[in-house]
Amino acid sequence: MGMGEKKVLFRIAIAGNPNVGKTSLFNWLTHSNFQVGNWPGVTVEKKTGILNIGQEQYEIIDLPGIYSLSAHSTDERVARDFILQEKEGPDLILNLIDASNLERNLYMTLQLIEMQVPMLIVLSMMDIAENRKITIDQEALSEFLKIPVVCVNPGKKKGLEEIKEQISLSVSKKNIPPLLDYGKELESTAKTIEKLKKESLEKNFHLPQWASLKVLEKDEIVYHFYQQDKEIQAIIDEFEKSTGEESDIYLAEKRYEVIGKIASYSQKKEIENYRSHSEKADKIILHKYFGIPIFVLIMWMMFKIAVDFGGAFIDFFDQFFGTIFTGALGELLSGFPWAKVFFADGIGGGIQTVSTFIPAIFMLFFILSLIEDSGYMTRAAFVIDRFMRLIGLPGKAFMPLLLGFGCTVPAVLATRTLEDQDDRKITIMMNPLISCGARLPVYTLLASIFFPDKMGSITFSLYFTGIVLAVFTGFFFKKIILKKIHLSPFVMELPPYHLPRFGISLKSAWIRTYAFLKRAGLMIILLVIFLQILGNIQWNLDDQKDFESFSKNSLIGAVGTVFTYPLRPLGIQEENWPATVGLFTGLFAKEAIIGTLETSFKAMRKEKNIENPLPFDFKEGVFNAFKTIPKNLIGFYDENGKWQSGLLTRLNFYIPFYDFFSGIKEEPSEFSEREKLKEAFEDKTIHDPEKRKKTSGASAYAYLLFILIYVPCIAVLSTVKKELGTKWMWIQIGYLLTLAYGISALFFQTARWIING
Repeated sequence: MGMGEKKVLFRIAIAGNPNVGKTSLFNWLTHSNFQVGNWPGVTVEKKTGILNIGQEQYEIIDLPGIYSLSAHSTDERVARDFILQEKEGPDLILNLIDASNLERNLYMTLQLIEMQVPMLIVLSMMDIAENRKITIDQEALSEFLKIPVVCVNPGKKKGLEEIKEQISLSVSKKNIPPLLDYGKELESTAKTIEKLKKESLEKNFHLPQWASLKVLEKDEIVYHFYQQDKEIQAIIDEFEKSTGEESDIYLAEKRYEVIGKIASYSQKKEIENYRSHSEKADKIILHKYFGIPIFVLIMWMMFKIAVDFGGAFIDFFDQFFGTIFTGALGELLSGFPWAKVFFADGIGGGIQTVSTFIPAIFMLFFILSLIEDSGYMTRAAFVIDRFMRLIGLPGKAFMPLLLGFGCTVPAVLATRTLEDQDDRKITIMMNPLISCGARLPVYTLLASIFFPDKMGSITFSLYFTGIVLAVFTGFFFKKIILKKIHLSPFVMELPPYHLPRFGISLKSAWIRTYAFLKRAGLMIILLVIFLQILGNIQWNLDDQKDFESFSKNSLIGAVGTVFTYPLRPLGIQEENWPATVGLFTGLFAKEAIIGTLETSFKAMRKEKNIENPLPFDFKEGVFNAFKTIPKNLIGFYDENGKWQSGLLTRLNFYIPFYDFFSGIKEEPSEFSEREKLKEAFEDKTIHDPEKRKKTSGASAYAYLLFILIYVPCIAVLSTVKKELGTKWMWIQIGYLLTLAYGISALFFQTARWIING
């Protein structure tokens, strides 16, 4: 192939059961360089990537994880329709099989063989099979099925070159595996149907031989075309009379007979009825009484580690990016006020704000990836199923709620998998109360200011409160609004436990963090620019002496002050107008609340402490940023000479060079935006200074509760409108605002009463 010629493009689909390692294989083949979209007409996720082998280029498509190709679910229909496409279908199917569960996985393999498509079988989970004393004869399996078989272990990077070689060979040869023997009676009946309706079958389904089997299987889609056909019905009736069984059951039995022969030919089990470590562990982890406490403990540990450890690096990102993008850039543009406002305070301030999201978001995604990779997350669905039943929802409704921890928009769309319309309505009403990833930076940064020693616990309490309120919401709408009675069963496969793979989890965490920053970053930067401009326009046009003043007399300050009055029961005072503005900007994106608060209070700081500001020092700014890491992890001496322990020293970790780090001192500062923020949340109606300071934390937590509960972002509302209509969107807005105001006000007023004695 010449240098100027285009690469040949082949299309390869990865097909297999859920939890067999399809995603790991896909990431491995594409080097995690893929695009995510939706299959046409449905909300099922579609992932595509590129694999290069020599001068040839292959498009890799990750099909949904399914157990069969019977088209009972949307996932099955999507996978089957793609394989059946004559022009746009795959050139090769990589059928991924879990070697530790060969018989179960082979059912789908037989259905793929029936579709007469070029195949390559890929055996995964070989290490688990070995642990269970199961041996798979790779050559015997290949000989029986007349299909090439390779073994892979993406986690240990084994089998990559072999699978590449087999892909290249299989695509060029296009070997279609022969049909397996299902018995003369079944085969002759299928041929009779094919001969009788060949033109119709070929026109509608492209593969008449496969479609004739589907007629006998009474497939939901294929059988529908011939259900009223008297000739076809006569053939099926005669077949069922001859065999004494329903045709679909007979076909399934024949498949399992063949699977039994394949297993006995290619598989050896040293221990029958083997009980795995996973099954033994599940006796405790899924226990009727222990399951819930274990789930709560794991969730608490996840937030505790992610928020506390990630929070220790927030100051570094804040000061490092602030020095570069706000300080240095502001110094360069000091002679051009509006340029400074736009580039340094606006764009630079936005980048600085977005950077502070990185540590906590990355750590949360990393810990979450470890838990997912271990196999526990699927079990969490079973544990929570008990709560789901209390509110009259099927267990499968837990999956859309689980997606809500990432983003509420796909969580709302995922409710389409629920067949019952009332189930969908209840789940969508619950969705916004599950804290999405955009709320985490808000929780983390405010907790680091008001509750520095309890960041993880405070964040966990908010997530847990959201879950409790979601359950309450489901119960309320079930009993009061919709009066739902019907309950559906919940069935899901439990994958075996694995030791989490550190490298894969790190890569997954980075991909998710990057996607989050890419989505949220631009909006926050634009918002900060907008706020800076509004904050530098005076409400009173006759008073333009102090151009950089960012106060309640500015345009945005005047508007924000007006809306503080109805929020006074929550502890929001007139001086705290940025908190009110933050609630409005949070309608665009919840993470924008932090951008609003930091932008406003950082600018307001100039009012109080800057008569003779210190000259900007780039080196000192960068050095001080790096100093915050050991300070937050190990500890420091405060302005009064008192030792303040860091995260690791509080946990009694051994710290090398402890004496060197313990010499770090907290530099005294006249004022900071964080101190200004704490002061703004104080209840000024309390005259005792000590008691007034205590109300700051109570007001901040009430504010966090309001953020947790109140209206979701505009993207979610538009999705709810699309899914349920305008009426239910407004019902959700009214319900959440009422709930948010009531709970937040009740909390603050109770806390204020306790503090005030």
